[in-house]
Amino acid sequence: MSFIFARVLEAKHLDQQGNVLWEATNLPNTFHIQGEEFLLKSSFHAGSGVSIPSAYYVGLDNRISVSIGDTLDNITGEPTTHGYIRQSVSSSSGFGVSIVGVDWTAISKNLLFSAVGGGWGPVKNAFLTTGAGNVGFLIATVPLLAPRTLVNGETFTFRLSLGLRNS
Repeated sequence: MSFIFARVLEAKHLDQQGNVLWEATNLPNTFHIQGEEFLLKSSFHAGSGVSIPSAYYVGLDNRISVSIGDTLDNITGEPTTHGYIRQSVSSSSGFGVSIVGVDWTAISKNLLFSAVGGGWGPVKNAFLTTGAGNVGFLIATVPLLAPRTLVNGETFTFRLSLGLRNS
């Protein structure tokens, strides 16, 4: 049996001077039903109208709970001010793909969210989607261990990993 997994490999909340305020590693995911649909249709069903986008998007939100049935319509509490923007990750060059241990794994570049001119948050989840707005597939969500609120000049950085595992 095989399964798909996503993780935040390392996450850090840094103050204005770059000091670590909070960090976590190897945070597990919820892989959404829409993520499964996207992967199968884009890989095996050319006539479905679903194709690999030029970029994926990673965002932060404040959903109270995460469910496998969530869609982009369920995203709540995503910041909208003070420098927050979903981070785009090129589908052709934004992930390195290799075998890590015994698993084929795609690891994103380091993603950086900044609070500029004021703060934003709290956020409790990181999510991966095929769209910059409310159109697209919600692929996976990784709940953070604790809500994060950034003040002006602080940053939140992390790397996302997706993989396939035989069990």
